[in-house]
Amino acid sequence: MIKIYTKNCCDSSYKVKKWLKKYQLEFKEVNLSYQILDSTSFIHILKLSKRGTKDIIAERSDIYRKLRKTIDFEKLQIKELFDLVQQYPKLLRTPIIIDERYLQIGFNDREIRVFIPKDYRRIAKNFYQEHKEFSNLM
Repeated sequence: MIKIYTKNCCDSSYKVKKWLKKYQLEFKEVNLSYQILDSTSFIHILKLSKRGTKDIIAERSDIYRKLRKTIDFEKLQIKELFDLVQQYPKLLRTPIIIDERYLQIGFNDREIRVFIPKDYRRIAKNFYQEHKEFSNLM
């Protein structure tokens, strides 16, 4: 099951939901403005990230700029970072799109295709190769 972690007033989150609906992919939305990220999900996100916390922390956010004056984010333990994210959900970049194997942060219309099941992608690829006039739709 695909999960997307969003915040209010996020254009990229809106695009992700629209894209997932377009491809009729089931997903569960967790709006971090109202729901707290659980520790299991936080660890799963970190495990799938390529650069660890660098991928998920919104370093351009106002809250990050304010907190980095007193906190050295490079030296935080995972538990300490998790506690900060619980307290300040705006520290996380959104949307975070995740399933059992893949993670994408932000909306990228090419990279998000990993969430389409392989069988569907293979069928669609074959169809569009056979019918070149439809290739611009995918």
